[in-house]
Parts: sequence; structure tokens; C-alpha cells
Amino acid sequence: MSKVYEILGCPRRDGLAFGCEFELESINDVVGSFSELFINVTEDNSLRNNGKEFITKPLPLEKIVQAHAYIFNGTSVAFENKEDICTDRCSTHIHVNFSDVDEEKVRQFIRLYCLIEPLFFNVVGESRKNNIYCVPIASTSLLRQVLTKHLDYLAETWHKYAAFNVKPLSNLGTIEFRHFEATMDTAKLSRWLHMIANLYNFNMNYEVDVLITDSMLYRLVNAVSDIPYSRDDIYKMCEDTLTNDLLLMVNPTKELLMQRLKQSKVTA
Repeated sequence: MSKVYEILGCPRRDGLAFGCEFELESINDVVGSFSELFINVTEDNSLRNNGKEFITKPLPLEKIVQAHAYIFNGTSVAFENKEDICTDRCSTHIHVNFSDVDEEKVRQFIRLYCLIEPLFFNVVGESRKNNIYCVPIASTSLLRQVLTKHLDYLAETWHKYAAFNVKPLSNLGTIEFRHFEATMDTAKLSRWLHMIANLYNFNMNYEVDVLITDSMLYRLVNAVSDIPYSRDDIYKMCEDTLTNDLLLMVNPTKELLMQRLKQSKVTA
């Protein structure tokens, strides 16, 4: 099976690694060396009040957390007013390395994310849930392409403002999570990163059919989340995504899937 870097010609990096873009406003000055953790600190014209984007190197999860703490708890960044740093215009984008992953595992990762997308949106701030720069996959027609189109087509045509963005596969070999708000809360960022890492590890460790079984869905949600969910909670949260176009390509009627879900609730 071909790897992403072989198909798309992106640089190869081995294993789970994260890259992060911290978008912040009211930055007075940036001093000192960032070379250990960051590639660059750039002006961001989409932001206001001297907004800047802090771009990390590809790093392990713990180093991304360290980079976040370095911005807010160190002495290298001077802020005009800490209350104005993390506005609704700001965000935190997480890139996850897939350059060394088989194409089918990438497809499976997309499917698994789409099934539990509400779980990820439950974690982010309210301002992100209706933000035009992180549109839920469930609100688009992108899922129609996942099972039928080649990976290069997906990377080329995917919407760059989708909350879950596969477009960077073509040049970076990464999938981008755009959901997360800008925050000074390093612990909240750490939780977000661990959820993404949990989904990545689940994807790599299991082979999951397109029509996911109830037991596999239960295992998936509770593997990704750090909060235990009951089966009823999972069905309520994921009902819309379980009946979306992705699974309707296998089970062609919504009524059939709804019947299966109702039966599962009775026997759970």
C-alpha cells in the first residue's frame, strides 16, 4: 500500500508529530530566541491589534504544550493587554503528521473523525461552533468523496476552511484540526492534543469497517475522550453523523440506519 509521501510528493516524517499555529492579538513585542520550538513568528493580516501567528516546528505532543506555555508564561512575548490576546478572531490550528501513513489508513482516519465530530466540537469554545473558518464536515458534502476519490483528489478539492482539513496533505503531509480557539489555558490545549493523539492511535491500531458496529463505536468514543460516555450518550451525540451521507453510501436509506440505532438502544 502506498504511503502519503509517495502519492503526493510531500516531505516524509516518521511517526506521530504535531505542528501548531497559535494566532494571537495585542502582541507588543517578541524578543529572544524561539529556534528550539518555533519555525517563525509572522504578521497575520486576518487579525487585529498587531496580531501574530506563532508557528511551531513538527514536535511531539509534550513539546507543543511546552511551546504554548513558553508564549504565555515566559518573558519572550510582551502583550499590550492580556485580556485582548485571545479574541474570537484568534484560533489554534493543529497539524498531525500523516506523510508516512498508508492511504487506506488516512481514509479510515477521516471516516473515524467524521463519525465522532460532535465529540470534538463539544470541547471547543462556543465561538468556534458557528465559525466560518472551521466548518463542521457534517455541514458539507465532502463525505461523498471519501470512499470514491483518490487521495490526491481529496487533498486538491477539500475545503480549506473545514474544521477538519486534509488539504495540507499535499504539501506538508499533515491533516489540520482548525476547531480550537486561542486560549491561555495550557491544560485545555493539552487535553485537545491528547484527544487528537488518541484518535490517531486508535486509527493505527484497529481496522474499522465503513459501517461501524455499535461495540466499535463505543470503544472509539471512549478511547478518544477523557470523559466516559454511556451508550445512550454516544447515540444521542453521534446520531446525525451516523446517518450522514458517508454511511448512507453503504446503507442507502436513512430509515434503515435509524432502525438499527433504535434496536441497538433497546439491546444495549
